[in-house]
Amino acid sequence: FERYTGSVNLAPSFFEDHLNINFNAKGMISNNRFADTGAIGAAIAFDPTQPVMNGNSKYGGYFAWENAGEFISIATKNPVAMLQQKKEEANSKNLVGNIQVDYKFHFLPELRANLNLGMDMATGTQDIYYPKESPLGYVDNGKTGYETIDKYNHLLDFYLQYAKDFNEKHHFDIMAGYSWQHFHRSTENAYNNLNGDNPTSYIFKTESYLISFFGRVNYDWKERYLFTFSLRHEGSSRFGENHKWGNFPAVSVGWRISDEKFMKGLSWIDDLKVRYDYGVTGNQEIGNYNSLATYRAFGWYQYNGNRFHVWGPSKNTNSELRWEKGHNQNVGLDFSLFSHKVTGSFNYFHRKQSDLLGDYSVPVPPNLFSTIYTNVGTLRNTGFELDVTVNAVRTKDFTYSFTLVGATNNNKFVSFSNDIYKGQKYYSTCSMANPNNPGYLQRIEEGERIGNYFTYRYAGVDKKGDWLIYDKKGNVIPVAQGTEEDKSVTGNGLPKFTGSMTHNFTYKNFDLSVAFRGAAGFDIFNVQIGRAHV
Repeated sequence: FERYTGSVNLAPSFFEDHLNINFNAKGMISNNRFADTGAIGAAIAFDPTQPVMNGNSKYGGYFAWENAGEFISIATKNPVAMLQQKKEEANSKNLVGNIQVDYKFHFLPELRANLNLGMDMATGTQDIYYPKESPLGYVDNGKTGYETIDKYNHLLDFYLQYAKDFNEKHHFDIMAGYSWQHFHRSTENAYNNLNGDNPTSYIFKTESYLISFFGRVNYDWKERYLFTFSLRHEGSSRFGENHKWGNFPAVSVGWRISDEKFMKGLSWIDDLKVRYDYGVTGNQEIGNYNSLATYRAFGWYQYNGNRFHVWGPSKNTNSELRWEKGHNQNVGLDFSLFSHKVTGSFNYFHRKQSDLLGDYSVPVPPNLFSTIYTNVGTLRNTGFELDVTVNAVRTKDFTYSFTLVGATNNNKFVSFSNDIYKGQKYYSTCSMANPNNPGYLQRIEEGERIGNYFTYRYAGVDKKGDWLIYDKKGNVIPVAQGTEEDKSVTGNGLPKFTGSMTHNFTYKNFDLSVAFRGAAGFDIFNVQIGRAHV
């Protein structure tokens, strides 16, 4: 393995710091030779009394197991031959860089323009070769081939920002901009045996674009009353023709109560602020071309003595595919007490995910396939979050602080349907084959929590060792007689509470951190014995 790296960082400024430029670039070249990992197991299992080499030209001079002069393909292979006769090498080149130009206007210093250009490029080639005489190539007449991968991500961001204070009371910060990203990836490979009579090849290319127009307004009055509004108008090439664009607003208001006159007598309160946030986020991580009609090969067809490669639709087309959206609300309290010895925040959140993206069952016909990738489903999460940091000890040489973090989470799958598709009330997941074929472990159901175990209620085993369960009436029956009506919610695998505690110590130039974390209010399913334990 060899690796060469280099980087460049430049940060010049011009016109009395009105124009600032930051340039960063890092490149890397890597060369790898891959060993056959199967040689480890072969070395353990190989007969140690046999020689590594015995001069047999059929196998390049290496020892190999034979029966009546014929190579035994299922026998343990010579590990040294596996390492020496197989040649698999790869080289790659990576380049990551960006240039940022920030200009503060001479005639209006409160206005500045910022341009950011970035790229992330990578290319690599992997070659493989092993001769006919090798343990891997003796049966398949050797192998030679290559694979190349090229990918890049290009970025352009530009925004204008205006910030101004009026009468030392009013602060405005207004920003508007544009963002453009292009993602591209291509893969090509070709392989053949050394006789040239078993060629295989593959070519794959994919790309996507993400474009955004965005703006933000910040206002505060003496840092006591705070207001922020932002809006992103974002477009993704991954969605349907009429649904590529989505609007994602956000608003936040805050009130610093500690600056009010009626709080002046409470000297132990350094800072106290309440806030409310609402925002809409979007998810477009679904892969490319899910909204388009695509084709794939379906084997070969014989016609008039000629073979034709058959092609046809690869999936159900969904031109209505659109953004998955999350509607997030948060009410919070930020505080700093006792000369900043105690700081923290307390929050209540409400998150609703709508138009969830995923595979959805549809009838055949009229559809060509039994599933379609679409927007179906609504999920809701609510809970509380608390974090507190206590700076307990602070002396010249020694400090000690600790942080407590806790959160509750209550979720519910609201619906499997939307304005186009009317879905089932539930679906089962996580199939269990043994013991006694109990079916699926979990059920995701409308109106219920995510993570529910929906199983038989275990009642022990009979004299033959077969399962016994409780039916819906509470009677003990053999598992073979159980039906879906006898199943019920027997637990949930998602914690209702998570928490952590971190202790930080410093003494002169030494520091120590000790962290603990935990979870409560959930069940662990023991697959080994097929029952739930708290």
